[in-house]
Amino acid sequence: MKSKKLFVAAALAAAAGLVSLLDASDARACGGCFGEQPSVVTDHRMVLAVSQGQTTLYDQLQYTGDPKSFAWVLPIVGQVDVSVSSAVMFGTLDGATQTRVVPPPRNCPPYPSNCPSQRGADAGAPSAAGGADGVDVLKSEVVGPYETVQLRSTDPNALNTWLADHAFAIPEDTKPIIGQYVTEHFDFLAVKLVPGKGVQSMVPIAVTTVGASPVLPLRMVAAGAGASVGITLWVVSEGRYEPQNFPFFHIE
Repeated sequence: MKSKKLFVAAALAAAAGLVSLLDASDARACGGCFGEQPSVVTDHRMVLAVSQGQTTLYDQLQYTGDPKSFAWVLPIVGQVDVSVSSAVMFGTLDGATQTRVVPPPRNCPPYPSNCPSQRGADAGAPSAAGGADGVDVLKSEVVGPYETVQLRSTDPNALNTWLADHAFAIPEDTKPIIGQYVTEHFDFLAVKLVPGKGVQSMVPIAVTTVGASPVLPLRMVAAGAGASVGITLWVVSEGRYEPQNFPFFHIE
């Protein structure tokens, strides 16, 4: 098992739309906050665990504001399994992957010029069956401190209306983003805190889908975000992945 730690600036993420990793097929997303009252997401830490059989996104976010106004929407493909995780996992990964700088050995041999490339295939587009007119509720359940509902719609206006009717405040500049996800046949996972639960009750959420899907759209991360949002992503898989459409580097 190998992991790679990526740091993505929030402004860059919101502008570019998604992070795709080589050898990807479908797409998953980092969601946006749409509470009725002013709130701020200050930090996202995510783990994307990828295997041939399934992909799980573990998402831990830091949030300031009234817990009654916490509302999070995540684009998904098809129905997903939702569960909660633990902050211990993120703390362990963070401690194990801290950057360490060591002096290079002296008199290093030159780097071979004929090393093969490790690049893989390009990422494919997401696919999912479209829903009927209006909004279909695919699944509704309470998971830990969260009320969750999975939605499908072919009409962005109907979806925005449903979210607004259920206390998800959608900014005008975010509606076209939601519309684009609908056009791309995404479904949506909507999450709120159970009434009476405080921010201190928030725990990382885990969203599991079928198949290997190391693609992370980020267009909706700007919703409810502060002026500066730290995003840390660990990719844990059976092989090595690297960003396809974001600058990156590695040191030999």
